[in-house]
Amino acid sequence: MIKKIITEINEEDFRKLDLSVARNERIDNPDGKSFSYKMAECKVNDILDDVIGKLIESGYEEDLRYLSVPVTIAIHEDGGYYLDKYMNRFTGAQTYQLGIGIDHLYSTRDYYECREDYWRVRKDETKVIYRIKLSPAHIDKFVLKHKKEVKDWPYDELPDSVSPDYEDAKLEIHYDLIGDEFVEVGRTAVFKFPGLSDVIPVDKEGHRIKPEWEKWDVKCD
Repeated sequence: MIKKIITEINEEDFRKLDLSVARNERIDNPDGKSFSYKMAECKVNDILDDVIGKLIESGYEEDLRYLSVPVTIAIHEDGGYYLDKYMNRFTGAQTYQLGIGIDHLYSTRDYYECREDYWRVRKDETKVIYRIKLSPAHIDKFVLKHKKEVKDWPYDELPDSVSPDYEDAKLEIHYDLIGDEFVEVGRTAVFKFPGLSDVIPVDKEGHRIKPEWEKWDVKCD
């Protein structure tokens, strides 16, 4: 018999489950100089509240999309922890893995995973995966604070050190909401090559903007 792992559920019904998980939490010692970690129980509803609150507060276009895509939460089999060298590099061991912005989960022999970004869990370690459809009320609270305009690369020249062998080239113009209007705050060039993307800050003429550390004029005798 094949174990059913993925459960589609709306936010209201999910919250009624009142699930708890465990995760590493940092404990600062009284001396103020050292710290330790301990596994602490926490409510999944609280974790979900925190994620939703941060998406609403941030105000980026991508975060608005995330509010319309199911939140994915994988729960480990009883008595075990997820330890993935990419997903857990900042959190340490925990009994759940949360993903946002995942349009579709793909099934391989050993994993459920997404293709938009790195997120995957082993099937034999996973008790259930919830795909939670969030309430539309969260979208009603969202205020767009940051947006971008994407164009094909409009300049005849490329920024310094960019290979002409790119597969695609875009100019992204970034705007922030200041007062009641959106104001341009920066530009980036995005050049896609096989297997990677080169993202470069540029000025209004398409020239590379050097980071501050490259502007330092350090001379050694």
